[in-house]
Amino acid sequence: MTTPTRNWSPLRFSLRTLLLAITLVAVAIAVYRWPWEERHLSSSGAENPLFQEVEIATYRRDWRGKAVLNGPLRIQRDGRPHYLATYYEGELHGLRQCFDEQGRVLIEGYYRHGKMHGPFRAGDGTTWVTEGQYRDNAPHGTWRFLISERYGSPTPPGFPYLAPLTLPGEEWARPLPNPHVVVTSEWDSINGHVKRKWASPSGELLRTAEYRHGDLVLWNDVPIVEHFIAWLRSPYVDDERLAKFFETAKSGNWYEDGRGDYSVLGFLGNPEKAVVFRENREGDSWLDFNSPGLLAATLCEETLANGFRFDYRYGQLWLVPAEDGEEFIDRTGVAQVAFEPGSTQAHEWETRVNVFTVSAHDVVPIAIDQLLAETSIEFDYSVLLPKEPRRGRTTSEKHATYRRRDALGLLLQATGCRVEQQGNKLIFTPRPGRTEGERYNNPFPARIVDPFG
Repeated sequence: MTTPTRNWSPLRFSLRTLLLAITLVAVAIAVYRWPWEERHLSSSGAENPLFQEVEIATYRRDWRGKAVLNGPLRIQRDGRPHYLATYYEGELHGLRQCFDEQGRVLIEGYYRHGKMHGPFRAGDGTTWVTEGQYRDNAPHGTWRFLISERYGSPTPPGFPYLAPLTLPGEEWARPLPNPHVVVTSEWDSINGHVKRKWASPSGELLRTAEYRHGDLVLWNDVPIVEHFIAWLRSPYVDDERLAKFFETAKSGNWYEDGRGDYSVLGFLGNPEKAVVFRENREGDSWLDFNSPGLLAATLCEETLANGFRFDYRYGQLWLVPAEDGEEFIDRTGVAQVAFEPGSTQAHEWETRVNVFTVSAHDVVPIAIDQLLAETSIEFDYSVLLPKEPRRGRTTSEKHATYRRRDALGLLLQATGCRVEQQGNKLIFTPRPGRTEGERYNNPFPARIVDPFG
């Protein structure tokens, strides 16, 4: 009888050996991934002798062996908390805060895997001026802002607070304005729908607005853009070229050119462009037209939310303070000029002409010559001539295209002058109270763009 042979594997492990091996691997991984803390003077602290700024960061190695932030990153100034961010595997994940010199929280937000997600609030250390929620880096749900009465339509902060390596901006840690308005916004980031309400601190409703995909569609439940376009076609304005332009023009980039008591807002679309004039009030800040939507919607929002209204003066769109009332008083006298209907002078007065830029110390005589010298309209500006004539000229660079009467209105309005008609002759004189600064205003500089090319 033959004894059967057993096939033994050359590798034999007991359960105890297997458990020991697993334990050793786990310990090795834990040691490899064990977090550690580093302390050093931050760049701003090393450069600023007024305080000592220390950065304390927690790191661990990722699976590739690279050291990544994992845990709290703290910045202290003279031992006081200045900044806190929480990381996981190199990404912002959890609480992020910025503190003032007294250690009070100025800005507080939450992240999830590198994106803003959860509550956000900012203030001056005593009052939260901005509060809301984010969902995957987009504002969502209810937001509440306490803003100045002169401040327009607030939006939740994006950059720099969303940037992982940038400290929060001070503009979001502003003090409580006084007096102030409470703005409540309902954000639907998925459908691009926002409803906004302005109210007094006591709860009195002041106005409402509704937006779709960034464009203002309703103002106090009124389709404001449609009303704006209809107003441009109304008998008061009757400017079909402006109406057609604003029906399709995109906001694009823009600039503001301040000229004393008024500013020129230039909108450089792609390829559209436009010019709007704005009366300046003390304390007014620049408006913001960098919206991707329709220019008409953005213009209506910035105008109404900042306490302005529209007017049409000298063939141009103007933003004027709402509290000034509805009636425009023409101080230049241009509106009172009336030549005999059908006459050559009447036709020349209404003709659209190319206006060229003016380079001069005293711009009025040179600009009047440019506009009237080659017409049959008689004029006299002798009282406006300086005692010591200075050199100046009209350049070959086109400034814009205006009706002749509107160009004169802009010129006289900016330079503190007026015109009086005596028969078929126009007499130009300084307005009472004309300032020395008005004398040297130049409404036809080189920087402005022609609204219609």
